[in-house]
Amino acid sequence: MNKLHKKHLFRDSLLWKALAAYIFFLHRLFYQAIVVEGKEKIPGTGPLIFAPNHQNALMDPLAVLYASARQIVFLARADIFRNRLLRPLLHWMKILPVYRIRDGVENLHQNEASFDTVTEVLEHGRSIGLFPEAAHSGKMHLLPLKKGVPRLAFLTEAKHDFSLGVQVVPVGIYYSHYYSMGSVLHVRFGEPVQVAKYRGAYLDNPQKAHLALRDDLAGALRQLAIDIRDLDWYEAYDTVLILRTRKLARGMDPGKNIRIREFESRKRIIDILDRQLKEQPGRMQRLRDKVEAFLGRAKDLNIRGNLLAEPLRGLPRLLGTTFLWLLCLPLFLYALVNHLPGYFIPRLLVRRFKDKQFHSSVKFLWGAFFLPLFYLLQSLMVLLVFKNNWMALYYALSLPVSGLLAHWLYRKGRVLAGRWRLFRLRQTDPADFRAFVDLRESILSDIDFLLNL
Repeated sequence: MNKLHKKHLFRDSLLWKALAAYIFFLHRLFYQAIVVEGKEKIPGTGPLIFAPNHQNALMDPLAVLYASARQIVFLARADIFRNRLLRPLLHWMKILPVYRIRDGVENLHQNEASFDTVTEVLEHGRSIGLFPEAAHSGKMHLLPLKKGVPRLAFLTEAKHDFSLGVQVVPVGIYYSHYYSMGSVLHVRFGEPVQVAKYRGAYLDNPQKAHLALRDDLAGALRQLAIDIRDLDWYEAYDTVLILRTRKLARGMDPGKNIRIREFESRKRIIDILDRQLKEQPGRMQRLRDKVEAFLGRAKDLNIRGNLLAEPLRGLPRLLGTTFLWLLCLPLFLYALVNHLPGYFIPRLLVRRFKDKQFHSSVKFLWGAFFLPLFYLLQSLMVLLVFKNNWMALYYALSLPVSGLLAHWLYRKGRVLAGRWRLFRLRQTDPADFRAFVDLRESILSDIDFLLNL
């Protein structure tokens, strides 16, 4: 990469900022809520390495860019650069390739060029982003950290006798749901790690210094992210979080943002379960057996998500909610008819990705760049048919608004359908319904005992 091509990596770009304003606006629409903590900890100047946990493909760097409000040069997996048309766009977006063994051993030497470039970025006092796990997990679980961040940090600082001032900023990212819009995004910045403090260790033994920085970064990320460490217990832990996070959060400091309280509740619940797993393995095993039976029955009934944590609704309230939803049905149908390509083409596209962590990225990029083109074409067709500028304008404005409302109604409709399935079970098979409810209450009782609620 020549100096001319590198130049835009070393400075803020107005065009990049303009595109980012559009993307970040859509980002706020894509999520139900976005919470950012610790932004004040990010140093105002100097070379920085942002080191986030990695769970959700492209949405992770977008989360860091949004939360930090900085033009960060990111290193990303090299296979996304195979498309020749996409490659210049990725470079303009300040994304550089990193090759892994799966990309071919013969390509690993190309990493030297990428690392030389990001070293120059740091030498210009700019920021880079690198995922220390080097893969995304799709779970609330921190993978073992690789050597990328320590290698880059020491490579840069050693060139300047540890006087450049490189700092590593750990970043925790949490999603309430990975695959669809309407979830909660929570980004937490930790205390920056001064690379210069490892100077003595590095000069004495570079390998030990690498391990020390990696371990310190892993410890920081475990505090900043949700980390269920034992994957054999992942489903049981996740179910406990679904069933009891809100209850625990309601008892915490009401002056705090509810999303922050819920995050802290999840951390607290996981810590307690880890301790109980060591102290009372038999009781925890019995809880897991009940959870597996409960989730199996819930799957048969097509009951999932936060509905499991909600109290059962009586018929009057169920009828009232249904009536309100039906009042909005014409709007839902209007949006559905006018968004058929917008709804169904992304569903076809995501089927091409075996890795489900790419699904939300595909949906977001579709909504950002292709859906507006459909809006434009549809509005032009209305203008050509009715020859009325105002009608075409009102129609164009109605498309994004009705689309967002329809998505909200769709989510509410799925929850409502689940409540009706439970009500039907109560009417048609009272014994089965009672067994399901009793199992749920038994699980809640066991959880409350373990959590001391």
